[in-house]
Amino acid sequence: MNLLPKLRAGLEAFPVKVKDEDLIAIRDREGYLSQIVLLPPAVFLVATLLNGKTTVPEIQSTCVQALKGLILKPEEIGEIVRRLDESYLLETERFHARRRTVTDEFSRLITRPAAHAGMIYEKDPEKLKAQLTGYFADPRGAGIPPEPRTGSVPRGLVSPHIDFARGAWCYTWAYKMLMMSGGADLYVVLGVSHSPAPTPFVLTSKSFETPLGLVPVARDWIDRLRQTSPDSFDYEIAHRMEHSIELQLVFLQYLHGSTRPFEIVPVLCASFEECCPSGSSPASHAVVEKTIHALRELLSREKRRVCVVIGADLSHRGPAFGDEEPADADLYRRTEQDDLESLHRIEEGNAERFYASVMKDGNQRNVCGLSAIYTGLRLMESPSGAPRGQLLRYSQADDGAGGFVSFAGMVFP
Repeated sequence: MNLLPKLRAGLEAFPVKVKDEDLIAIRDREGYLSQIVLLPPAVFLVATLLNGKTTVPEIQSTCVQALKGLILKPEEIGEIVRRLDESYLLETERFHARRRTVTDEFSRLITRPAAHAGMIYEKDPEKLKAQLTGYFADPRGAGIPPEPRTGSVPRGLVSPHIDFARGAWCYTWAYKMLMMSGGADLYVVLGVSHSPAPTPFVLTSKSFETPLGLVPVARDWIDRLRQTSPDSFDYEIAHRMEHSIELQLVFLQYLHGSTRPFEIVPVLCASFEECCPSGSSPASHAVVEKTIHALRELLSREKRRVCVVIGADLSHRGPAFGDEEPADADLYRRTEQDDLESLHRIEEGNAERFYASVMKDGNQRNVCGLSAIYTGLRLMESPSGAPRGQLLRYSQADDGAGGFVSFAGMVFP
């Protein structure tokens, strides 16, 4: 019995129309593909059936029903599998070789190159500064704060990580509060690992490049974390294409200018739902607790001004994100209601109640920032109590592929 290979994890599919033809676009969240792959619906159907345990006759049988009697010949299925493998969409030796090559190349780099310059934001430094200024000046934006900018540095903030075209104006509300303080010396930047990761947290020792210069990591923190949480560095490749930290850094550099250096501790948070089944608290997971404890210990010893920056979006709803119901006005309304409940738990600074508010239905809203926000709230706890936050702005934006994403700006004074 010849089993067909398995479709890779880490892929995102959404419908598109090209020259009046309905196609399915495949985007690689891990960044091993250089561009989006477009598949006809029949080819996409075959791809979805490839779980590593299926045979050609089983694929034929399922497709006859789904394609209204159309019979795919064995050689046609074989050709589809070959094309999918050529595009690095299958778990085969060809893809594994590609992954090894990319991982080795990234591991040899001293710094992490800007992955989204020229796409999500301007590549030219001066154009980028003007672009960011425009977001603050946008009618929906927070406005540029007046001088002088001195005051208490916030304990933390929640900013979106949605692309700038749809949500950069919302970033400005959190970052304006930080700008008014003059900024911190060190930022613990918590992002979301959109690619599957084998550990709850993914750390990197690489400083980050952007068009506005190099953002150095705090070597003392990295060295200590490598001792306490060595496994968290094993999947450093997840940082290669991830945007959730990178987009925060250009705002931080804009805030600081060229004469006010700062350091970062970049931490990607993977899905806690994988290691905490049935909605159990992440506090019950030894690896999660070990890393949070290590970060809290470093925070308690730090003499510099520190701010916890959480780059996290909220709900992802509609058919594009697996919902059977359409992204209609009722879904928008219900999602906002549920989001606001969770945001109130964040304002309370209660990590456990926030996590429970999202997981009460198994995270049907697909809140991608769940782990990062939970971790940030835990890090901001102090002997005097939980951090108290303030919701500055909440919004929803169409996804364009049959759904919408929600996000918010918050500050913890």
